[in-house]
Amino acid sequence: CYLPAHLPGQAVQEVQASMPHKLHSDALGHRILELSFDQFPALAQKTVTLGASLQLTEAGAELRESIRAADWLDPERYIESDAPEIIALAGQLKRPDRRDCARAIFEWVRDNIAYAGYVAEDVGALRALQSRRGDCTEYADLVAALARANGIPARMVGGYVTDRDIAPRPQDYHNWTELYLDGAWHVVDAQKGNWLAPRWQYI
Repeated sequence: CYLPAHLPGQAVQEVQASMPHKLHSDALGHRILELSFDQFPALAQKTVTLGASLQLTEAGAELRESIRAADWLDPERYIESDAPEIIALAGQLKRPDRRDCARAIFEWVRDNIAYAGYVAEDVGALRALQSRRGDCTEYADLVAALARANGIPARMVGGYVTDRDIAPRPQDYHNWTELYLDGAWHVVDAQKGNWLAPRWQYI
């Protein structure tokens, strides 16, 4: 099970599980809780309760992180920032100031993509632009692709949106975009209409 990330402004204080477990990290730095079952018959069920306590910082909610700009500018699967249609739209949304450009991208995606409800298959930024529909993943991918095409480092992030305590359910899982502006990562959630949203609400 992936655990909440340990980031500036979001620190995992304690992890609890109702059975023996191991905590470790993978090669990418993801924190993982591992559960092992000696025997698990076919069609059997086992309920395990997990909990994580986080310390969230409301003040200074930006995530300050030194990056190389090129780290988050390249096209990749689902974030096709080099596709001609993405480049053409990015050119229309370009502004002299990077924050104004980011705001124009956010507003365009928010206002021009129709929320399709949960879509099991990821289709990516280009198909979202072509069909003008998608779920939170496509909103996040398209914001990231348009930002990268305009030279703004961007990444798609997944987790939960909450105000304090939460008992997360699979259907509550959400994707959003983070844009690197003024030396910090900022939450941009076009699907929910949240511009530079408070980081402590995004786990």
